[in-house]
Amino acid sequence: MDVRALLAVLRKYWLSLVGVTVLGAVLAGVYVAITPPTYTAESQVFLSVQGGQTTNDLVQGSSYATTVARNFALVATTPKVLDGAIKDLNLDTTAQTLAKHITTSIPTNTSIISIDVTDGSAQQAANIAQSVAENLRSAVADLSTVSGTMQTTVVTATIITPAVVPTSATSPKLALTLALGLVLGLAIGVGQAVLRKTLDVSIRTEDDVAEATTHSVLARIPFSTSISKDSLAVVNDPQSPLAEEYRRLRANLSFMDLDSDRTPIYVITSSLAGEGKSITAINLAFSFAEDGIRVLLIDADLRRPMIASYLGMESAAGLTTVLVAKARLADVVQHVGANHLDILPIGAIPPNPVELIASTSVSRLLATAAQEYDVIIVDSAPLVPVVDTTLLSTLTTGTLVVVGAGKVKTPELQEAMESLSRAKATVLGVVLNMVKSKDGAGHGGNYYYYYQPREPATGDEPEMLASDDAAGLPDGTTEDEKKSAEKTPPKPSAIPLELWLSEHQNALAKPPTPPVGGPIPPPSPAAAKTR
Repeated sequence: MDVRALLAVLRKYWLSLVGVTVLGAVLAGVYVAITPPTYTAESQVFLSVQGGQTTNDLVQGSSYATTVARNFALVATTPKVLDGAIKDLNLDTTAQTLAKHITTSIPTNTSIISIDVTDGSAQQAANIAQSVAENLRSAVADLSTVSGTMQTTVVTATIITPAVVPTSATSPKLALTLALGLVLGLAIGVGQAVLRKTLDVSIRTEDDVAEATTHSVLARIPFSTSISKDSLAVVNDPQSPLAEEYRRLRANLSFMDLDSDRTPIYVITSSLAGEGKSITAINLAFSFAEDGIRVLLIDADLRRPMIASYLGMESAAGLTTVLVAKARLADVVQHVGANHLDILPIGAIPPNPVELIASTSVSRLLATAAQEYDVIIVDSAPLVPVVDTTLLSTLTTGTLVVVGAGKVKTPELQEAMESLSRAKATVLGVVLNMVKSKDGAGHGGNYYYYYQPREPATGDEPEMLASDDAAGLPDGTTEDEKKSAEKTPPKPSAIPLELWLSEHQNALAKPPTPPVGGPIPPPSPAAAKTR
């Protein structure tokens, strides 16, 4: 994982990352609050050797004192020293227990013994450190005395640093503990984010698609909360980012079929149900119909047909009726819009979908439709649950796989692609659907809204265009204001699309895009829930 990928992961899981980091700091603060403070007091004892008149004697004595200092440092934690300290301070403990609170050290190449005592009381720590130093001095004198006619003390211990009462606790340290808590929380937060990304095999971005398959992404349809209520984004919201992506998909498919004289037949499918293949098929069909070409949209999902439900059409007769030779294609198609788009609904759902798809009736129907239409779009069943689309894809120009962002996992998409590969079907590409903005939806983001008309300035009245005679200016406008208005570039019009088309029909080479009678009403809530 490179730096850019890591930053993308952290940006995606930033909330949990911040939460874990803050939690680490909070736990560190709680630890400081509930942990009793510990104080450390220090005393130092210097060892020296008596006697010696020459320089050589002094050097040997100093070397001897440095050597025996290690021995007396060990003596400082023995009962010979600690029993005296316990008696002096009247402590309710034993030498073995007290020794756990005492540490001794010797600075390099010195004969100085440092005695550190830790205790929950600052005063008690200082008292014990001082008492241990005094009792060590007595023990040194006792242990280094040479017996003879005259008792001679070879090594002398001197207290050079008396113990003082510490003013601050040595543990826990608030600043250090909080810093460690933050660092540890941040490390755990980054780790959990990377682990979640590693374990999350859902397809969400174009990079995820590239890791799962070699096929390119032809369009990235942004997520929209209103698409389930109004599936006709191309018709009812033609200047939205959603509609622009469907037109981008149409353009990409058109470029793929420039050298062919045959009518292109596109199968729209997905790995699983609920990835938005039916809505994609509907809007793609309307996008082609905008160019004034004859388009046929076939609902060939024999398991869960949705086209008629989304468009509010009758589906009693349709595809299956034609396949069983009970009607002709021209008898059951339903016209939509300005006579550019025809819909072939499902008809009666058959009990044997696989046998019906595998029959020669399907190829005959497609051949007949290819003679009447310029583009044919087939909404088929998902690839993983059933084999219907695998059989159907071999009879068409190519297959377009819709991938719902966050709806399908990598193994499922790979299984779908492998089923098409085994059937030797032509896969045109992938449509990444329902992409949320944080995952990189759309091309250009807010640039789409540059082309949208402005909202009316006041009330329900549309914003007027500036003209040569300054029409629309309020009464009492001065000549200078009129001249300024004349120089002002025209503002985007907020005139509804239907009104604009009716006023410019003579200037258009093609009939208006919106269907006759206004926008098609959105489907019923029951149909929207089955998306």
